[in-house]
Amino acid sequence: MNKKIIIEFIGMPGSGKTFYQKKILKRLGKKVFYNDYTFLSKTMKFFFIILFMIRYTSFFFSTLTIIRKLKTLNQINRYLYYFYNEIALRAHFDQNRKPYFVNSEGFFYRSSLYFQNNFNIDVIKHLKKIPTINILVVVKSSKKINLRRVHIRKNQYKYSMKDLINYKKKKIFLEKISSFYKKNLNKLLIIDNSDYKHTNNNIDKIIKCINSL
Repeated sequence: MNKKIIIEFIGMPGSGKTFYQKKILKRLGKKVFYNDYTFLSKTMKFFFIILFMIRYTSFFFSTLTIIRKLKTLNQINRYLYYFYNEIALRAHFDQNRKPYFVNSEGFFYRSSLYFQNNFNIDVIKHLKKIPTINILVVVKSSKKINLRRVHIRKNQYKYSMKDLINYKKKKIFLEKISSFYKKNLNKLLIIDNSDYKHTNNNIDKIIKCINSL
């Protein structure tokens, strides 16, 4: 297969984005590139950030502008860290021979953070500039299950009180992103991860979707 395919997961924290990413990595084996931020040295990251900036100029500078308008320095530094790492990996993948890039969280998911879950015309303008994603996998499960999964994590994301207050708002924002993506004739796949007994079937669905491209 000569075509390069980029798969991005989107869903609420605890829904199973990283869980399914790891499952797909095992299924596709050495053909997969994924969002490992330690993969590139600082020098290589800088090189690929420059390449990304040249190829996706509008998206690069508009995203920087959006991030720098955030309210706190902590938010700005945090999201710049993700942005620079993600664009370096994307540019590297564009030059790499591996056919698949499987991203547990990427440009679409990050937009919910940049815009603080406020969906408006500026969000749509931003989404239209995002470099091509071939498949957006929406992972769904109930709020109760998501909170339970996150609670038992040791060193990963935890819901803050603010996150809990804004839970419904974020959920609606992600749903609107999914609708936007689907309306633009892209491949959208929705999987239900409320029960792990459906895991193998869901993986098969994702693989089938990848093979259909």
